Amino acid sequence: MIRLGRIGFHVRQTYGFLIILGAWWGFAAWLGPARLPSPDAVAVRLIEVLFESPEIAAQGGGSEGITPHITASIIRVCIGGVIGIGMGVAVGLLMGWIRQFRDFIQPPIEVLRAIPPLAIAPMLLIWFGPTATTQYVMLIGYMFLAIVINTLEAIRNVPQVSIHYALTMGASRGQVFRTIVLPAIVPELVGGIRVGVALAWGIAVVTELLGAPVGIGKVFSMMLTAQGLDIIIISIFYVTLVALATDRLVVLAAGYVTRWVPRVAR
Repeated sequence: MIRLGRIGFHVRQTYGFLIILGAWWGFAAWLGPARLPSPDAVAVRLIEVLFESPEIAAQGGGSEGITPHITASIIRVCIGGVIGIGMGVAVGLLMGWIRQFRDFIQPPIEVLRAIPPLAIAPMLLIWFGPTATTQYVMLIGYMFLAIVINTLEAIRNVPQVSIHYALTMGASRGQVFRTIVLPAIVPELVGGIRVGVALAWGIAVVTELLGAPVGIGKVFSMMLTAQGLDIIIISIFYVTLVALATDRLVVLAAGYVTRWVPRVAR
């Protein structure tokens, strides 16, 4: 029964993909190739654009296609994501451990979290210019803000009965935090990290679009000028592919770390 259920699950996913593909073909026929290239027209250039693109070269983006730009974005997201996640978890744990620290730092964090990335980007561009520094500050900052709140909420959601029981049995506050709170928040943190990684890709593309010497957002900016809609679609495809691969790696790593958590078979 489980195997038949999994087969049905994959069949439904395939149908969903075919519906999207059919809709794309229909809209391409309606709008015309200048406004929306068809899937077959995009597929013809899918591999070629990776290594060579006259359109990108003509706009000053180099003669090696979109590969250097995708690589630059991956490096930024990985470095900025790891630093932002690490800082967010560390500060979130401190906020959960030390009440005075939480009362002091939570108000400015809530204010900063409410500022949309597009609102803060112009200020950073004025300060640092269209450089990698702007991208890293945005990535690390917003990853930190997303993860620190997620960490604090995960700590608040730990069942109080478990904490009270451990204290009744003679455990110290440090032992409770280390042996009960930390393991309990890991599954919830995984969801926050996955959302944060997806957010990091969006922020990376936006900041590169506003101003960056290299990156997938830079490709979007150049192709808006050159009306290279096929290359924009191909770039979106590869960014999505890399983002899905990144998410999958997070899921696999989280599955290993939380292997003690019961799984529901689909």
